[in-house]
Amino acid sequence: YLLPYPASALQPHLSTQAVSTHLAHHLRMQQQLCERIAGSDLETMELEVVVAASRGSTFELAAQCWNLAFFWHALDGRGGSEPGARLGRRLAHDLGTLAQLQGEFHRQANLLAGDGWIWLVEHADGSLAVTGCSLGATPITGSSRPLLVCDLQLHALANADGGMAAWLEVFWRLVNWDVVERNLR
Repeated sequence: YLLPYPASALQPHLSTQAVSTHLAHHLRMQQQLCERIAGSDLETMELEVVVAASRGSTFELAAQCWNLAFFWHALDGRGGSEPGARLGRRLAHDLGTLAQLQGEFHRQANLLAGDGWIWLVEHADGSLAVTGCSLGATPITGSSRPLLVCDLQLHALANADGGMAAWLEVFWRLVNWDVVERNLR
């Protein structure tokens, strides 16, 4: 997987070293997945199809690879602004203010008993919601459309002394709201 920007693009919020270390982890998972599906029908399929068609540890690897690619795509070193008009209206209607959305991400992160993901999703009925998923769980296996995700595993690399709360503060400074809005139906 290649980042859609240089590894240094998220500075000063996320160091090049943190990005490179986490990206190396992502690439190792991709390599493991490729080795696992080599020679099968899944080998030539898009990652999203591999996620949907696999089970067990293959599913875990595929889902984590997909989640990470989705995560990196919605970050930008110049992020942290406000959501655009269309997304802003939808957020206000379903979740309240940006501060309330951030608070719900924090609440969901605290509910997870370990590594995982916090997602902003759009349900089939068009409503927006925040949900937490452990390990390789991903909304693409259900009817909700992912809009934004925060990788909770990155907090250890992002700010070892500040913990989860500090990582979430960093995360909000990196969100590329234009990408999130493009993910809407």
